[in-house]
Amino acid sequence: MLIGAYFAYDTLLKAERRAIESRLVLAAGRIAAGAERAAALGIPPPEQVVLAEVLQREIVLDPVIQSFDVTHKQGLILFSSAAARQGQVAVKDGSLLVTQPIRDDLGQALGRVEVRFDSAVLHPSAKRLSTAILHAIWPSLILACLITLLGGLGLVYQKARAGNPHPGIAQRLNRYRFKFRSALSILTSFALCVSLALFGWQAQHIGEQEITPALVEKAKSVARASATLIELSISTGIPLQQLTGVSAHFDGVQALSPEIAGFELVNMDGTTLYQSKQDHAHARNPLVSEPIRNDSQQVATLKVTVNEEFIGKQLRATMIDIGFFAVVSLLIALELMALILGSSALRPLAELEERIAAAQREKNGEALATPLNPAVSVVRPALFLFMLAEALTRPFMPSHSRSLVTDASSYADLIGSLPLVAFLGVVALCQVPFSSFSDRYGRREGFVLGAFVAALGYALCAWTGDLTLFILARMLSGAGFALVFVSAQGQMIDASNATDRSRSLAVFISAILVAGVCGPPLGGILSDQWGVAVSFQVCAIVCLLAMFSARASLSARQTRGVSKEMSRGISPWASGLRDIPDAWNIKGVRSLLLGCALPAKLIVGAVIFYIVPLALQKMGHSSAEIGRLQIIYPLMMVAGVPVFSALAERLQQRQLFLVAGGILAGACTALVMVDMGTLWIATMLLLLGLGQALSITPQSAIMADLGANLNGTQSSSVMGLLRLVERSGSAIGPAVGALLVGAIGFAPAIAAIGLMVVAGNATHAFVSMRPMNRS
Repeated sequence: MLIGAYFAYDTLLKAERRAIESRLVLAAGRIAAGAERAAALGIPPPEQVVLAEVLQREIVLDPVIQSFDVTHKQGLILFSSAAARQGQVAVKDGSLLVTQPIRDDLGQALGRVEVRFDSAVLHPSAKRLSTAILHAIWPSLILACLITLLGGLGLVYQKARAGNPHPGIAQRLNRYRFKFRSALSILTSFALCVSLALFGWQAQHIGEQEITPALVEKAKSVARASATLIELSISTGIPLQQLTGVSAHFDGVQALSPEIAGFELVNMDGTTLYQSKQDHAHARNPLVSEPIRNDSQQVATLKVTVNEEFIGKQLRATMIDIGFFAVVSLLIALELMALILGSSALRPLAELEERIAAAQREKNGEALATPLNPAVSVVRPALFLFMLAEALTRPFMPSHSRSLVTDASSYADLIGSLPLVAFLGVVALCQVPFSSFSDRYGRREGFVLGAFVAALGYALCAWTGDLTLFILARMLSGAGFALVFVSAQGQMIDASNATDRSRSLAVFISAILVAGVCGPPLGGILSDQWGVAVSFQVCAIVCLLAMFSARASLSARQTRGVSKEMSRGISPWASGLRDIPDAWNIKGVRSLLLGCALPAKLIVGAVIFYIVPLALQKMGHSSAEIGRLQIIYPLMMVAGVPVFSALAERLQQRQLFLVAGGILAGACTALVMVDMGTLWIATMLLLLGLGQALSITPQSAIMADLGANLNGTQSSSVMGLLRLVERSGSAIGPAVGALLVGAIGFAPAIAAIGLMVVAGNATHAFVSMRPMNRS
């Protein structure tokens, strides 16, 4: 809520600044247009002495202007409204600046018009806005706290009365399998929605009160400037009724100024002579009037209508950002709640919840489900925090990497994909050796070391602007990522068995997917507000938080022990690699890896991580907008993975879910061939997430079961082979995407990659069915 209040304040303050700058841009544009017309007649800017008089006239129209300058292309001030500045070299002095180029007929720069205004004009508005926002946020915060506190106490009371024979809310909750944490999540979501709705209504009211005066001032400035042009025209003897281009002028100014709803030039008898394309639907819009005079006698009135809906639209876009941030905050809170509920202070509540659910199942004659080993979930909060750090980079990573490329050759897109390829390549190559390292030295030690190494990589990314150093920094983060990944995965496998392995892997995968939901919108907002460097610094801090969380929650004794090979001095790298041939030769492994696992990660790396963000950025979307679209895929995964993993286990149809999900994920890419618009991309991401949700957990479970056929080989090495192939697909994905985009364009590239995925899954389905056909 507090960060949302800051976003609302920042949006309103920027709206006021833009209102000031946009009216100055119009003034600068008028000067530049006059200078360009004179240059077209053979009068260069240094000889246009009439500009000095024009600048003096313009500065009177707007009191916020400090100086109005016309500078040479080399920086010398040719003419200025402040006589002392003429003849000097333009330098930055802390004032806010609006510029407009002066060009010749061939588009070459002859000079520029500069309008300086003091940033102090925004200080009173900033103070008023901060005071108003602070006054508005407290009622919303208090309301959210009261709803959560009172509702939470009510839930605790009802749970405590669950053994009461009299029917009540507790019994009805248990009848529908509501757990305390689920009920608390629903309650918190409701409190957040109500408080955000209240704050949004208050922010809208503040915007109308505080920003509308700035819009009115712009309308007055535009009205005065347009009235001056009309007066100059009729002073030459042209009758007002015979002026040409007036409506076109109004339409042009309105197109550049969305804050203005319309223009209307009215005769003294009330007859409308000229008008722009107006929207008369908003009767509350303020109206600005400016008289048109000829020889000191008023002959008409120019009316300018201010569009109050302009601020409302900006605030609604901000409230969307706040809403996304609220969802992200709620998910983060629920992940941290998992850590808190594992502490000694709230453990009795969780145990009470389990006893009530068990008693209800026994009463109904249902089989008691085997609870998951607590060691499975203890790593989830730390894993979530770590994965969140990398997810923060997704909206801006492709465009930032591309911006570091100075080469303008046809290979620029491929070079721009190298940081992402390097990161994913290191992750792929380190899966197997780091699995053995984690086996030998412990899950906690591997997690802590990996998080620290990744934090160093993110810090280096924030510091450097060189492409080579940036690639090295991404490789360092990739090494840390791989070590954390295999350590957390090993923790899950150690604490599970064949009967509950799918559920345990679902816990592991859902932590990663929730981080994928939270990271992109947060990273986009961070990048838009404070820049890429700050975003990487935040990533480093989040990695350190994950490191401390893992050190506090994992046990140093949770190791797999020292294998015979390691006891003889064989390195973890060699120990891991020597198991690869045995794993590769297991029946069914090759078709599973090459037909399903590799294409599944290739499409994610190529389409979601590289092509879609780059395409959206070239379409003009901000990092925050890209981040909001990117969460569609992980959101579908978060919602679908637990459901489909449980359904696959219940129906005993892992192969069916695996192949069906892969074909759906590949086939949906054909949608972008219809249209590369935002709606079609969003639909493709939704179906792609649904397809991956169907297949990802059955794929891991099948591979883990196949690994049981390796006598004397650790299962982490077998899973390391799967992750090696998956990460190889992720690593080559951006490079494949970059090559295809450069060769055939965005939409055909996405469709071609989808076709590869469909072909791979169909091949695996055919191969896996062959033994059945022989029999």
